[in-house]
Amino acid sequence: MANQQLIKGAGDLYESQGFYNIGEVVRQGIASAEATRSIQDEPSSVKRNQAYQNQVNRYMSKMKTVAGLDSFTPNETKAMRDFLLSQRSIYANAAKEAAKLDDTTDPNYMQYVDQMQNVNNSFTNLATQIKAYKQGKLNYAQSMQNGEVSLGTDNGVLRNSNIMYGFYDGDGDGISDARYNSPLSIAEGGNLAFNIDGQTVLYNDAQEPLLKDYELGLNIIKTNESIFQQGAVMRPSQLKMYEIGLQKSLQNVNSLKSLIYDFSDELPTNDLGNMWDAITAGSSSYYSDAIGSEINFSDEQMNIISNGGGVDLVRKEAINLLMQGYQDSAVAGKKEADAKKWNSYSMEEKLFRTVFANLAGQTKLSINEQNNGKGVSIQGLEGITEPAYFQYVPDLDKFIVVTEDGRRMHTEDTKELITYDSPEDLIQQFNLGKYN
Repeated sequence: MANQQLIKGAGDLYESQGFYNIGEVVRQGIASAEATRSIQDEPSSVKRNQAYQNQVNRYMSKMKTVAGLDSFTPNETKAMRDFLLSQRSIYANAAKEAAKLDDTTDPNYMQYVDQMQNVNNSFTNLATQIKAYKQGKLNYAQSMQNGEVSLGTDNGVLRNSNIMYGFYDGDGDGISDARYNSPLSIAEGGNLAFNIDGQTVLYNDAQEPLLKDYELGLNIIKTNESIFQQGAVMRPSQLKMYEIGLQKSLQNVNSLKSLIYDFSDELPTNDLGNMWDAITAGSSSYYSDAIGSEINFSDEQMNIISNGGGVDLVRKEAINLLMQGYQDSAVAGKKEADAKKWNSYSMEEKLFRTVFANLAGQTKLSINEQNNGKGVSIQGLEGITEPAYFQYVPDLDKFIVVTEDGRRMHTEDTKELITYDSPEDLIQQFNLGKYN
């Protein structure tokens, strides 16, 4: 699912010339490491949450304004009215019985007063929760429309939320199963409650959906951009610094889930999502079937999971994935920086640097292996206009210069073979190191 808000928020980064696609480098960098798992299948939990989001969005698309979200259906109104009437009856009876007693210290009198106060408290509590419910329904619907709800939210949480707010469409006919009636009831104390799969769920106890961690996503993109722009391979101390930073950022489980489930268009995290699904299968508040693609865990991984370390395992995999992306971005950034720097050189400097690089620090064998065994090309150096190569001759234990057709170069006056004791002699002759 495309994260348009994240992309928009990082627009200035994507438009910069030097931006390097972290998704691409990570996909390339972890290909071999992912060989034991099915690659990039969208997690089943994501598909389910997308379906719940679609249910809300279909409902909202049929509304001309959001004003209708403030109103209650006749069935919901009846549940509240029945509660109010029953509580008023309790209040009236308690007031009647209390009036019969003259002694205000009588325990029975106090009991009736408490009953009356409890009714008053339940009315106040109900009014507060109704207000919170209306606002919660509006916020939930708008968050779904804006794509702010994390796809890493437990499937059961979104299902329960859709049921509580009257959005649930289990049969897929485009209409809420209860025809937009939520299974609302009023529990003791004026608490809003909902009958979900035969269980009473209090509104105040219902788990809230997770929101996408855009800040984390943007920080990863910006860090990647910064690493690329540095144009240098990272030092071990830098790698450790970034690793510690990721450990801190992903320590929060909700942030970790958001990274894995919400940014699969920017990062190749679907395999991590399938891993998480497989590890947590059965722990969902609603779904107990094996979720996601089959994962072939190693014996070591299974031992970690069986000892309650499943989340830590996924966190470690996520950090490894991001670190690989950072390192690949550093390599790509250096490659681009080197290319820009190279293009700024004059033709002479390019030539001198090339020959110097092919000679300095090389072994006799490595020099002879260049240019398909011909040696180091030195064409372009002063006085050498035709193709010529610097190579080592074992029989002479000397370096010489040969032409394209294999002729050895001699001095013009004495016709003696031109030889060099080492590459450094040629470097000094032409002052090849002046640019290095």
